[in-house]
Amino acid sequence: MKKAFFIILLAVTVKSFKSQTIQTDRPSVQTENSSTVYKDGFQVEYGITTSVIQDTIDNIAIPNSLYRFGISDNIEIRISNDLIFRNSFKDIIITPLQFGSKFQIFKKEKSNLAFLTMIAMNSLKNENRSSFFQNINTKFIGSYSFINSVNLGYTFGHNLNPVKEKNDINYSLLISKEMKNNFTAFIEFYGNINYVEEISNFSSFDFGLAYVVEDKLQLDIYTGSDLNFSNYFLAIGFSYLFIK
Repeated sequence: MKKAFFIILLAVTVKSFKSQTIQTDRPSVQTENSSTVYKDGFQVEYGITTSVIQDTIDNIAIPNSLYRFGISDNIEIRISNDLIFRNSFKDIIITPLQFGSKFQIFKKEKSNLAFLTMIAMNSLKNENRSSFFQNINTKFIGSYSFINSVNLGYTFGHNLNPVKEKNDINYSLLISKEMKNNFTAFIEFYGNINYVEEISNFSSFDFGLAYVVEDKLQLDIYTGSDLNFSNYFLAIGFSYLFIK
């Protein structure tokens, strides 16, 4: 009886331990994780991104940051902000704060679906104060798990901007493969379709690796470019989950 009780207790403990493994929105550009962060969990995701335009460093983001807090099993709140250095670190720009949330629509064994919304606040120093926000991004985030540890992620959303010419539809498709020793490789295709004056599509891709050091810590590295290979970027980062 004691042996059976111990086995059951061990199984429950292992299941609980596994269920708290970190799940991040990094390292892809536009395909976030289709799961919300755990209830009462606080997750930080930091990165350094270098953007290069025509073989010249355009800017460096140190850091680009995302903070996620789970207020229930199906809802998280989010805050994002970047600190950008330009002109050989002579110019420093603090991007507008972004606030938002992610809602878990359903979560099954092989497929998940979530809804995300983020609002970028308008800077108090901005001359154009016709609106309190710069952009509102809403999107559906889905995923599906295939055999052999292959996963498909996808998003479909819309950017709403006070400047109507900047409104567009955004999309992404990500394929990842879980490998041995806690590595995951991925490739992502993403873009934006502007539909206001005329329909125009801007497409890019990125690929990279994520490594789960332990259940609550992940490291990542990835790079990407537009389809003309004129603009590209390189990014590294880490994520950590604080949970009771």
